[in-house]
Amino acid sequence: LSPVCLGSLRRAASINAEYMGATNELVTSCLRYLTSVVGQPWNKPLFSKQGVLPLVCEKIIAPHIALRDTDIESYEMSGEDYVRLMLDTRNGGGRRQMVCEFVQELCKDFEAEISMWLRKYSEKLMEEYSKNPYVR
Repeated sequence: LSPVCLGSLRRAASINAEYMGATNELVTSCLRYLTSVVGQPWNKPLFSKQGVLPLVCEKIIAPHIALRDTDIESYEMSGEDYVRLMLDTRNGGGRRQMVCEFVQELCKDFEAEISMWLRKYSEKLMEEYSKNPYVR
């Protein structure tokens, strides 16, 4: 997996909230593409390289599962509508659904590694939260 591809996805993920609609579509398309790449057996060596899986977990998977400020605001305005929107898969899936499909595809060949890196990243986030639970 080229550093250019990972860098492009990371930059797309960090665009300001004012561009969030277009960014979600871009990220969803990128995740759909990565899921198809991971699913091809001849691409397994791309993800087997040293340092690729931790980078994928930290820079691609975790940020797209995390709640954004806009998610929290939407939930606070109408929790029922927010949950309904998150569960609605008629439009081909949002970024969270696509990242979950990406993780499922990765786990077919790298379950132990993905589980380990996501657990480490979760522990890091919990540690940060325990230091200051009032900061998002």
